[in-house]
Amino acid sequence: MKLKIYLPLFIITTQIYAHDIWIKAQESNLIKTGDEVQLIATIGAIFPKDEIAIPLNRIANSFLAIGTTKKNLAWEEQKTYSTATVKVENPGHYVAFLAMKPSVITIESKDFEKYLKNEGLENIIQQRKEKGISTQKADEKYTRYIFTILHAEGKNTKEIQLNPETFNASPIALTPLTLPCISDTIEVKLTWKGEPLKDHAVLYGQSGKQFIKTYTDKNGIATLKINKPGLWLIKSIYMEILDNPKKYEGKSYNHESFWVILT
Repeated sequence: MKLKIYLPLFIITTQIYAHDIWIKAQESNLIKTGDEVQLIATIGAIFPKDEIAIPLNRIANSFLAIGTTKKNLAWEEQKTYSTATVKVENPGHYVAFLAMKPSVITIESKDFEKYLKNEGLENIIQQRKEKGISTQKADEKYTRYIFTILHAEGKNTKEIQLNPETFNASPIALTPLTLPCISDTIEVKLTWKGEPLKDHAVLYGQSGKQFIKTYTDKNGIATLKINKPGLWLIKSIYMEILDNPKKYEGKSYNHESFWVILT
């Protein structure tokens, strides 16, 4: 029997830097045409456990897309997650998207260096070393972009392709090149403002305790080995160090990161 796996995209945070954030369908990302589906958006210390609802006043933009058609999503805040209800009218591959407003956080040097290592940001570790700031705390402005893919079964669904432009809703894009319907591997392309990010870390897994780390090739493509059915999270971060600090909402920052998360 051939299994199918559906993957969501996510971002991390807690104090924000130690948590994951993701979207998924409440029951399963494999859905039936004609169903009403409840989407869940949540922040958790360890994926996939729900913990904190996403504050509605921190949502910048959110939509559900199929092909070139987009509909805005209206979220409601619950105790441990936020919800949005969508009607699935046609078979195909739907993409739910949620962009968070930026936030600024101060992280002590040891915690920041550990976070950089865990997320595969060795280039930032090296840059901080070269600038002589490895032992200094970091004021980080971060913005998170979250996606999830929903699959509605129907006639000829396998011939329906994802619209890659949907994933360009964020400056850092993680675009599936093959549908997340089982095979031993899938490929995703990581770009920053449309340009491939080479030798860049992509993390993925079914548990925040056991994420697998891989790196993109010269074309920004990462190959992911998917060996179990169920919900998977894929994520990546692009970060820059600012030579001259800036301010956002009255808070100064000298590092800026952009997160992309997919389930």
